[in-house]
Amino acid sequence: MSPRDRALAALRRQVPDRVPIFMRMTPPVLDLLKARTGFDTPEEYFDFEIREVAFLPTKDPRDYRVYFENWPDRDALEITEWGLGRQPGSLYHFRKLVPPMQHFTRLDEFEEYPFPDVTANYRLEGVPERIRQIKERGYAVRGRLPEVNGTLWESAWPLRGMDNFLEDMLERKELAHCLLDRILAVHAYNAERFVKAGIDILHLSEDLGTQESLIMSPALFREFVKPRLAKLIARAKTANPAVLIFLHSDGAIEPLIPDLVEVGVDILNPIQPECMDPTRIKAAYGHRLSFWGTVGTQTTFPFATPGEMRAVVRERIKTVGKGGGFLIAPTHKIMPEVPWENIETFVVAAREHGQYDAERSWG
Repeated sequence: MSPRDRALAALRRQVPDRVPIFMRMTPPVLDLLKARTGFDTPEEYFDFEIREVAFLPTKDPRDYRVYFENWPDRDALEITEWGLGRQPGSLYHFRKLVPPMQHFTRLDEFEEYPFPDVTANYRLEGVPERIRQIKERGYAVRGRLPEVNGTLWESAWPLRGMDNFLEDMLERKELAHCLLDRILAVHAYNAERFVKAGIDILHLSEDLGTQESLIMSPALFREFVKPRLAKLIARAKTANPAVLIFLHSDGAIEPLIPDLVEVGVDILNPIQPECMDPTRIKAAYGHRLSFWGTVGTQTTFPFATPGEMRAVVRERIKTVGKGGGFLIAPTHKIMPEVPWENIETFVVAAREHGQYDAERSWG
């Protein structure tokens, strides 16, 4: 079975020859990977089943400095192509976000805010050819949209500020609907183009939970996010019904899982074991969803011994991997405090225990 066939079979809730694997790394860990192996990415070094593609960077950046006129040391602020301000945080690669819309009060300010040229044709130049080449090498392709920080909710709140946007959803609904509608129009259009370019998996991101509960009530999710997420996914699946919809959401989001299934999500990531029980989630929703993740980057990766890592991997494959529908992965990017031995042990253990055969549905 080719890597692509293995990944797509698993993510379509079929039983492949073994459980596929994936991971992403923070910049300091990528530097360590390069120093130790000479490879730039974990997918190339470990030969994972999936490769990622993205839109090309802008050639026509907007000037958003006017939105930060009163910000201290404005010229030192890093400003993204969407106008989101960022300044260094206190640790590693983390950044503090400075919302360009934080002082908006009128509808016309939201209507007139200049979005970047993410829908320009040149942003996808050469991407279909790259996708074709990846597939010819035998790998599946996951595509990421040119988002602010995520897809709908996670594009809106960074631009507006989380407190402001949550207040908008409750007290200034017209403003929240306007911003989300503008974001939806851009992302739905680009999702259709990306799917037509040939990706196998469309990556969407909507962090909807904290460690203990939802960020917003189910009612607010169903009013503001769910119908727009449904429209975006429908646009993608109309372009290619076979495309798989991957949704990333950290946190304790179980109350919303039926809604996510209803709008067409195929793959749920990351199933944080610190927040939700992966075995129970598999039992409850494994007939409708596939799962990508489950090995904690808050717990197992930084603190487990190699023996404990092997035990966790084996348990996840035995339970969440039963009957297919599982790609094993860290629940987020690998952080700098993670021992290199745990990274290698994770991959070795996943391959050792991930084999399926005719006698059993797990390795």
